[in-house]
Amino acid sequence: MFHLNVNHSELPKVPQSCSLSTDKSTSVPPRFQSRIQSLTDTSDNLIAKLPPYAPPADVSSRIQSFAVRLLNASPSNPSAYRFQSNAEKFKLFTVCAREFNHPVLNSYIHELTDVSALIQYYQTPVVSPDALSRLCEQADQLPSNLSIATKPIRFNPNDTTFFKRTAYPGRSTIVSGLGTAKRYKGFRAPPTRRIRVEYQDRI
Repeated sequence: MFHLNVNHSELPKVPQSCSLSTDKSTSVPPRFQSRIQSLTDTSDNLIAKLPPYAPPADVSSRIQSFAVRLLNASPSNPSAYRFQSNAEKFKLFTVCAREFNHPVLNSYIHELTDVSALIQYYQTPVVSPDALSRLCEQADQLPSNLSIATKPIRFNPNDTTFFKRTAYPGRSTIVSGLGTAKRYKGFRAPPTRRIRVEYQDRI
C-alpha cells in the first residue's frame, strides 16, 4: 500500500474571488441588469446566451466621443443627443459593439433613444453563471502552471501558425448550431478529398 504525503500549506490557493459558488446576490444597476443577466444564464435562456462583460472605466467618455465624431453631437453635452433615425443608431451601435466586444440586443434597440441610455446599457456588467468563465476572469490570480482554454481550437487549412493539419482528413467539420455557427467557423472538405459523403456535406 502506498501513502501520499502532501503538505497542504505549500499548495497554491485559489483566490476567494474565483469561488465556484453560484450565488448571484450582488448589487447591480436596476434598468437593464435583470434582463441582460437572464440572457446569459443558461438555466433561463438556452439560446440567447451572452458572454461575460465588464464595462471599462472610461466607457462613458468613449461613447460620447463616438457620438461627437459620428453623429455631430454637441461636444458640450453629447449624452443628451437623441437619435434622429435608425441609421444613426446602426452607425453608433455598430462602432460600440466592435469597440467593447459587446453587442446591443435587438430587444433593447427601441429603448435606447439617446446617447445617455446607450451609455447606461454599456455600463451594465454581465456576470457569467459558468464557474469556468469566472475562473478565467481572474487568470492573473491563479497558479502560473494552470492553463484554461475556454474556446475550442478549430481546424483551418489556411492557418499558417497552428493546427494546419487535421486528425480527420477528408471529413467536413460543419458547425450547424444556431448560436455556435456564429462563433466557430466550420470547414467543408473538398469533394475530391472526401472519404465519404456525410450528413454535414448535405447541409
